[in-house]
Amino acid sequence: STTLPKSVVGQAAVPAASGADAVLDAARVFQRTEDAIAGLNRVFATTARSRDMVKPVETPRQAAATMRAAVASGEAVGVPSLRDT
Repeated sequence: STTLPKSVVGQAAVPAASGADAVLDAARVFQRTEDAIAGLNRVFATTARSRDMVKPVETPRQAAATMRAAVASGEAVGVPSLRDT
């Protein structure tokens, strides 16, 4: 994996991060989804569209609470972002 430069993150992402610059600074780029999620116990995804699949749906606030609880219990969590390069 490679560290994601801020120029790739985009200038709008930094102020939108609301002080979470460390998250942006730690973001990494992987060539394959399998590599990006390797070692994670729980993976979260986002979408603006409804999908025809059975899955739990949470608001961002609920997902953050779920992530905090998972990390507190020793799980590794992630939110991969798929983008064309």
